[in-house]
Amino acid sequence: MVQRVQTGEGVGETAVDGLLAGLAAGAVMMLFLLGAGLLGGTAVATTLGYFDPAQGENWLNGLLGHLAVSGVYGVVFGVVRGWLAGWKTAVGRHSWLLGVVYGVVLWAAAVLFL
Repeated sequence: MVQRVQTGEGVGETAVDGLLAGLAAGAVMMLFLLGAGLLGGTAVATTLGYFDPAQGENWLNGLLGHLAVSGVYGVVFGVVRGWLAGWKTAVGRHSWLLGVVYGVVLWAAAVLFL
């Protein structure tokens, strides 16, 4: 039988934790993409412009849009992770692995569909 464990954190705290982690993960991914773009001969502003939600190729809009989406994905993950961490399961104890899987799924979805 699965038992619920009290973690002491509410949904608000886990959402904020997820937001901050999502912003950090988004920044790391952006650095990776900028590096890959530079290796491919693409300017930093051009790479950032690909993420402009209005498709105007504005580098600042692209940067802020990417970080906003990363923050939202982080909030979703933070709330789900907070819920799972309270359960005595392998997923709850190893939520970092769930984060890796979540990141790979988001990356694959972006490559395949966006």
